[in-house]
Amino acid sequence: MASSPSTLSSKPGYQTHISETFTGARPFTLPPDSGFSLNLNLTDLIDAQDDQGRTPVHYVTIQNDFYSLYLLAEKGANLDMADTDGRTALHIASKQGQLSMVDYLLEKRVWLEGWDKRGLTALHLAAMKGHTEAVRSMLRVAAQRGIRDLRNMQEDFYSRTSLHYAVLTVRLETVKALVEELGDGGCVSRTGKKDASGHLDILDHQGRTALHVACTILAQNQTQSQEQGQSHHEISRAASAIVGVLMDAGASLDIRDFQGRTALHLACAIMSRVQMQTREHGNTGHDINHLASLTVSTLVDAGAKLDIQDDMGCTPLMYAAQGAHLGAIRCLVDKDSNVDAVDGQQWTARDYAEHGAPQGQDRDEVLRILSPSRLMDPFLRLQ
Repeated sequence: MASSPSTLSSKPGYQTHISETFTGARPFTLPPDSGFSLNLNLTDLIDAQDDQGRTPVHYVTIQNDFYSLYLLAEKGANLDMADTDGRTALHIASKQGQLSMVDYLLEKRVWLEGWDKRGLTALHLAAMKGHTEAVRSMLRVAAQRGIRDLRNMQEDFYSRTSLHYAVLTVRLETVKALVEELGDGGCVSRTGKKDASGHLDILDHQGRTALHVACTILAQNQTQSQEQGQSHHEISRAASAIVGVLMDAGASLDIRDFQGRTALHLACAIMSRVQMQTREHGNTGHDINHLASLTVSTLVDAGAKLDIQDDMGCTPLMYAAQGAHLGAIRCLVDKDSNVDAVDGQQWTARDYAEHGAPQGQDRDEVLRILSPSRLMDPFLRLQ
């Protein structure tokens, strides 16, 4: 039989017992002359918050103590309480990759769509940390609960989705999982493949899709590589693979960000960032050059518009020329990109190479390729 709430009384010699049904604790005795009288409401204590807003549920989740979480849940603890950062047990378990806890919390029907103070959901946190199976679990439960429009669950205060974060942190397997899971029931894209009901092309606060982001992280800096425990080259290879995954899934190639740039613009601008990193960190950039050239070629072969202009009138060829991105230059010229196009200040791609590209053999070769005499001669153009 369940015991009643414990009462501490100042009555001399009175013994009191904390509910053994709840805690299994032994009885304790207050001194007869203590003068204290206290009622313990264990229902309140189980959800008591500290100065960080954390409850016992938060702490056992942080410690990955599944059994204690189970006991607390069975005794009626509130599993959806948020701390002062707005994070619930599901946020914590998802960030730490504690799959058994994630699955248990989902089984207990915790709130899946909850945002923390940064606008991040548990799905965002699992995606950015690369906890792929936790991501799959949450998306499948969302589908079971009938949450068909995942935008409210996916977008944070910067309009970034879990896919944006998986790409930003170069989590290749997580990107594959998101594309696969979100693609269920999606509409057919221009390539004949599902486009995840438009989730591939959601814009963040800079107007960038996941494909835009993937094209910028090809040249992640050395500090970011070290933080993820991977080499610069490994990060770039994964980023290049992510571009392919997104394109195969039907990501739109010609969406422009809030500066008018497409994914091809950003891929062509990679070598400008690589040159800067070479000066700062001593990286040669040769491997990145190869991967960036491959990405540009993949985008072009898939039908990306060659001569699309950004808000300043710059074409992808101009971006490539400014960074002396030799591989991109060769690809674009071979595909008949307009080398005579001018931007808002009447500069051509050759002007960008002459006045903006760093000195070196690649710059000299770019200038040679873009020289008027060479471009006018069909025989020389092929060399």
